[in-house]
Amino acid sequence: MGPTNRYQNADYLRGDQYKNSRNLGDRAQLHHRFSTNPVNWLNWIFPFLDLQSQSNVLECGSGPGWLWRNNLDRIPDECCITVTDLSPGMVDEAKESLASSDHDFRFQETDIANLPFEDDSFDVVVANHMLYHVPDRNKALSETQRVLKPNGLLVATTVGKDHMHELRELARQLAPELENSFKQANITFTLENGRAQLEPWFASVELHYYESNLKVTEVEPILAYVLSSSEVRASVDEQSIQSATLELERMIFERGTFNISTNSGLFRARSN
Repeated sequence: MGPTNRYQNADYLRGDQYKNSRNLGDRAQLHHRFSTNPVNWLNWIFPFLDLQSQSNVLECGSGPGWLWRNNLDRIPDECCITVTDLSPGMVDEAKESLASSDHDFRFQETDIANLPFEDDSFDVVVANHMLYHVPDRNKALSETQRVLKPNGLLVATTVGKDHMHELRELARQLAPELENSFKQANITFTLENGRAQLEPWFASVELHYYESNLKVTEVEPILAYVLSSSEVRASVDEQSIQSATLELERMIFERGTFNISTNSGLFRARSN
């Protein structure tokens, strides 16, 4: 899998970048407000889970539980949903936000590469934008296959290598010393190479694309997204941010929008 980078460092992810939902929220808001696809990402994902009454579901890397919060009225009766994340802060937020639900939610701090569950326990496993954070994906996929029932389903979402390249370029301009870090963060599990990583572990693999781009009309959400990386935020000064603000304001004034290319989708992988 290659050398571990900061975006695959458990201590960094758990204790810094994703110790709570603040950074994730700044990123989600840009998509929520400016996506050209009228169907919200979390709503788009949900039908691919193919949940049935009494489905037993595991989500790994759940963050603050947004997938379930956005689809509560679509969850079939008597499903049991185990919501897990590497970050205890994220697990706490998910538990608090779903506490009033009538559905059977369970919460646990868990590493996908060391799942504390019995073999053949789950009908569905969800890994939403998280496998590229896992340094040993073979171990994680082995564990996923182990806990899935026969003909169980893994739904793993990710992005393509050119996803939001306009914002990566902006981040490079603000923090050029992080060039190598930006490169490492986007080569591990993508729409282009994910199938080859999944096929040794699963009987069938399907790829589905989410058609969307972002047409952004405000500067603040763009900078909030870029600065949601704690690495970038720690590396830039106020003068650089002011210069970037003026340049973005000029571009939006001249063009009407700041366009950002997105390339997202999901794999549906069936166990044997």
